[in-house]
Amino acid sequence: MWQRDQVRVLRCLRRLPKIEADMVRLFYFDRLSQATIAAMFEVKQPSVHGRLIRACERLRFLLAMPPRANARRMLAVLPIPARDADLVRLMWRTTSQSETGRRLGYRQNYVRVRFIKVIRRLRAQPLAQEQQAYVEVLERIRDRPGILASPLTDDGLVPCRRMQRQRRPRT
Repeated sequence: MWQRDQVRVLRCLRRLPKIEADMVRLFYFDRLSQATIAAMFEVKQPSVHGRLIRACERLRFLLAMPPRANARRMLAVLPIPARDADLVRLMWRTTSQSETGRRLGYRQNYVRVRFIKVIRRLRAQPLAQEQQAYVEVLERIRDRPGILASPLTDDGLVPCRRMQRQRRPRT
């Protein structure tokens, strides 16, 4: 049982930003202190503490997903209108309204409103158990937008634009 849970946690760690995943591994698996981790990453200890808290929130979110859940399966089992399928899929993947809007060419407000309408329509229908589980994940995304997004990355995968800009040196 413990090994199966550990494997699931390790899989979920892959969805976190690399620096947070590394800090979680070092703190919880290797049992290093926050001060030691801070020295390794050349940051202050409160920064490590904050990243660990954020990483644990993200892990709780990911671990609450149905086993083997993915966006393709969700779209196959839920009656989501074709015009909203890409929006829901990207919200599932990124949990970020602004990133979803940027990728689809929509305003963030439009993404939020459409996403909420999809969830309301799904809730108004009788749902099977598997469908219910997917709708609950969508509701968690609605309640915690950006849970998987990071200030360092838009979707946990690539550097975002604001981190790529060159900063001018202060004079």
